[in-house]
Amino acid sequence: MLKVTVIEVAPPDEHELASLLRSFIDSLRSSTKFVVSRSAGTELAHPNSQLLAGDAVETVAALKQRHAGELMIMGGGELVRALHAAGLIDRYALQIYPIALGSGTRLFGEGERAKLTLERSLATTTGVLITEYAVERAAVAAVDTGRQD
Repeated sequence: MLKVTVIEVAPPDEHELASLLRSFIDSLRSSTKFVVSRSAGTELAHPNSQLLAGDAVETVAALKQRHAGELMIMGGGELVRALHAAGLIDRYALQIYPIALGSGTRLFGEGERAKLTLERSLATTTGVLITEYAVERAAVAAVDTGRQD
C-alpha cells in the first residue's frame, strides 16, 4: 500500500535551483563511479569511472567486500532487480518523470519488498524529481525472516 503525504512548500527561486543542480552534477562527476557491464571491452564515457566486468551480483559483491561504505546505484531495471534481490543496494537515486505510462518494466520484481526512506529530493523546472532513498536494513531483515514490525 502506498501512503502519500502532501506538504506544501515555497519553491526555490531560479538561482537557488540552478545552484542545487550544479552541485548535484559536480558531485556526480567528481565521485568514483563503478560501471557494471557483462563485457570487459566496455568503454567508460565519464570521468572517475571504473569497470566491473562480468556477472553483476558477483562483481558488486566483491566490490563491497573490498570497499567500505554504501553502494549507490544509478541504473536500469535489470541491474537494479539483480542487485536488489541479492541485498546489495543501500541507497537509490531515482529520477521520476511526470509521465504516466499504461505499461512498462517495473523497477522491482514481483514479491520483492524494500522499505525506503526519502533522504533528499529536488524538483527541476521541467517537473522531473531527482530523489535519493536509503534502504532500511531493519525492514529488509524483517521481510527476510518473516517478522513484521
